[in-house]
Amino acid sequence: MSQALNWSPEQDTKNIREGAQALQTELHRRIYDPSFNDAASTRAFLDSPRTHWRRTALEKFQLFKGGPIAGHVLEIGAGTGWCAAWLSRLPAVEKVYAVEYDAYAVEQLMPKVFVHAGAQADKIVRVLGSFNHMPEAHGRMDMVVSIGAIHHSENLLATLTEVGRVLKPGGYFVALEPCEPNSLSLREQEALGEREDPSAMRKYGRKARHKDNSDHYYRLCEFEAAALWSGLDAWSYVFDWRGSWLGSNDRAFRARRTYDGLRKIVLRPYFAKRQNGAPVFDRLLLIAQKPE
Repeated sequence: MSQALNWSPEQDTKNIREGAQALQTELHRRIYDPSFNDAASTRAFLDSPRTHWRRTALEKFQLFKGGPIAGHVLEIGAGTGWCAAWLSRLPAVEKVYAVEYDAYAVEQLMPKVFVHAGAQADKIVRVLGSFNHMPEAHGRMDMVVSIGAIHHSENLLATLTEVGRVLKPGGYFVALEPCEPNSLSLREQEALGEREDPSAMRKYGRKARHKDNSDHYYRLCEFEAAALWSGLDAWSYVFDWRGSWLGSNDRAFRARRTYDGLRKIVLRPYFAKRQNGAPVFDRLLLIAQKPE
């Protein structure tokens, strides 16, 4: 059985949008809970194109690192806990902390997911907490993972500064996120958040704008700046199905290169599965390391 901790997310009043936790509860209850009712539905979720992309991207990170994911790993914005379950099965991983600010996910959804996903639950600690306030983890983690989580941050610099504090020297942060081009203007960026979510009634049971669920449309430069200003070295792998500077292989990960001079290296999403004819992938794989 997995352990459970409470790191008091209510203490992070400055960086949690009012009402966002309630929307996450409805999302987990309405959409994700039925996806893990049994082994078959869980297997379908884990084999889905989006989950396949994210799991495979973490495997590619091991090429970058030059070794396996190991030690103490913390996942921020852990949601359903599927990634924590996958991490727990890796032989070199000793402990996984699954941090999520939605109590429904931590208390009810994650335990069900761990059973049906075959997690090594005794290696997992479920944590009710904010990824901007993790006082009990400072300097203890070999790796921090974000699977589509930090674009929900109200303050990227605050979040990545906290990530830097919980990492050991030499530890890694790996994030898979949607990402906007640097050419997006501030006015356009604000307008995206103000749009009404067309699937809000299905997901939350009420109308909602994207920003109500803390969906932010951060540009590449904002992710990179937050990592660098928080004291982390950063490598940003950007994916675009329309073209590539390095082709469709693992060379960029082994070479640990994301720029050719000042020119951004853009990769094809070559390990993506297709859905309705189109590859399903996240635009940004951000890898950062705390200097030793």
